[in-house]
Amino acid sequence: MSSINPAQLDRAQQRFWLAVLAAGVGLATLHLVVFPQSPPLPQPPASALLPPPWQAAAASIGTATQHTSLLQRNVAIGPSKRFAHGRDWLLLTPLASWQEAALDPAAITKTIPELQLQEAQLQETQLPTPSQAKQQIARGRIQGLTSYPTCLTRTGAFAFTAAGLSGTSGAPHLDFLRTLLRGRLPSLPRPSFSCLLVTTNSPQTLAGVAKSNPLLAALASHTQWPR
Repeated sequence: MSSINPAQLDRAQQRFWLAVLAAGVGLATLHLVVFPQSPPLPQPPASALLPPPWQAAAASIGTATQHTSLLQRNVAIGPSKRFAHGRDWLLLTPLASWQEAALDPAAITKTIPELQLQEAQLQETQLPTPSQAKQQIARGRIQGLTSYPTCLTRTGAFAFTAAGLSGTSGAPHLDFLRTLLRGRLPSLPRPSFSCLLVTTNSPQTLAGVAKSNPLLAALASHTQWPR
């Protein structure tokens, strides 16, 4: 197919094609505003990949669903998966955001009636080395049940505030060439930030660090994190 040489077009034709181009750009921008692209969500592992005796279980409390609105288009919430071990239960809810500061589990869960934490208290556990940040676990009641939520990242860090997750929840940086080889423009899609909201009724479930806790290690390594 031969290309169109702008020099061969008269002024009317140039104005026509310029108007078509401007209309296309305008429609694409309007589409992004009205139907914004949701940040990619992590996918929790199947029950077979969790250390025994954790098994998939029917939900005893409601599960979250993904939503994107004009006011909350920077944040996505995935459906929850529930697991059980005797009387202990575990609820995994994927969270993601286009902005690191917006990935705030404490704020996001306030928009999810099924996971809204009442009488919330933030507990901080100092890690073995002073150079490492504190781990944050919240405590409160969800639908009358004493619950302990935190948000686990791909690096094995976990926290319940945006400040606690800072620097741990983003996808690995890809250089220009690797980005092109993956078949997308370097700026599309934007870098995303995500974590896996882990809610349980047992504080022992979240004890220790990911490297020493088989459950947290399995969640961090077997969750399908956005690339």
